Amino acid sequence: MDYKIRKKNIFLLKIQSSLLFFPLVCLLSVSASAQSFSNVIYLPNRIGTGEIAESIKDMAYWLGKTSAKPFVIKEGISKTSEGIQLINLEDAQLSPAVKKQLQQDGQSFYLEVKGTQTARIIGTGTHSFNNGIYTFLHLLGFRWYMPGDVWTIVPKLNTSSLKIAQVYKPDFQNRFYFGTGGVNAIPGLDGANTFKKDFDTWNRRNRLSTDFAVKGHTGQAFFKENQKVLAQHPEYFCNNKVNRNGRIDISNESVTDLFVEWALGQLKPEDKFPVIGVDPADGSGGNDDCLPANMPQVKNWSDKYFWLANKVAEKAAVKGLNPVVQLYAYASHAAPPQFDLHKNVYPVIIPYAFQDVADPRQYIELWHKKMKGRAMGIYDYWNITQWSHDLPQFNIYTIPTKLKLWKLNNISTINLESTNAKGPMGHAFWLASQMMWDADQNFEHLYQ
Repeated sequence: MDYKIRKKNIFLLKIQSSLLFFPLVCLLSVSASAQSFSNVIYLPNRIGTGEIAESIKDMAYWLGKTSAKPFVIKEGISKTSEGIQLINLEDAQLSPAVKKQLQQDGQSFYLEVKGTQTARIIGTGTHSFNNGIYTFLHLLGFRWYMPGDVWTIVPKLNTSSLKIAQVYKPDFQNRFYFGTGGVNAIPGLDGANTFKKDFDTWNRRNRLSTDFAVKGHTGQAFFKENQKVLAQHPEYFCNNKVNRNGRIDISNESVTDLFVEWALGQLKPEDKFPVIGVDPADGSGGNDDCLPANMPQVKNWSDKYFWLANKVAEKAAVKGLNPVVQLYAYASHAAPPQFDLHKNVYPVIIPYAFQDVADPRQYIELWHKKMKGRAMGIYDYWNITQWSHDLPQFNIYTIPTKLKLWKLNNISTINLESTNAKGPMGHAFWLASQMMWDADQNFEHLYQ
């Protein structure tokens, strides 16, 4: 072997070895610091269950690693100003303006830190408190770079100079990614699906969460849930032929009314951020999907499906409801329709694939203009398994450019389809998770 090549390989091996052991070294080198926040976390009874309880235990565990003694969790409200306190918004003494700001979504929270004595996290629900807990830990220096605790950085805790009193609000209300096909337990190998649990925990630690989930391709669900009626009325469908994908003839008022009522039935009284999915089945716009001959306002499939979305939003408003009516701008219905959209219609646009309307930037701006500046969502494909075969093919340097463009055009939902292989995409999603919270951060600093 050539000496120069061998020397280079040895050098690369040393770098790889140091990278593999770097997080572990950081863990082992942490020294216990002086007592902070009285080593106690106060937990109001009404919020001490479910996912929030897991996050609080997680916080106590990691803070305990930096302290001379473990952090304990106490139910109830602190009688002094010391300790880490989680407080429900309705119980907090904040100005009406701040309270109103926190009630606008389920993600924002108020954080107050006074040196080593007091930390107050004031939230409105599960995601709000989770975001507050992990933002607080992030400010202290904790990092979770990959799923699995070996990738955790535990800082030497020094909060004496930390002074905070402000509302934290993410740049994007809904921040979500998933691997194509999901993650299932594997009998004999991972029967408890610890792989998924590690990812769920990692996502929570990096503040990936949504107030409402994207609902796509609902045509088949519409047919299935109304099959008895629909099977008896072929005239409801294109070409008078019953279609299991729910491709209806919208010029037929009866089936349009049926669809609208079915759509409104998706709403549940307990939904804090109600969403109605009206996206047609995948493959719409084909030979089995008709355009009405007697509706001059509907000239193409974008017109057809956004007209139907308008009808759902209008009926919801008549009933005094205020849901998000959601569908993809995708494939045959990718283009903005020729008419105005109801204020509650919420397109999830797909600029970077499956559309031939315009180049991605122009396409986003076209939709931004159609929405008159109102919020919308985006769906993008980042190294999906089908295309990449789990090889690292994603260009991480597109992350800041995309996110800043999306923020500029009032994208409030980011839905990313990818792979769950953390080798090619773990570092990318750590970077993305930080910038989805604050798109103005310096990418190179985060990368270093």
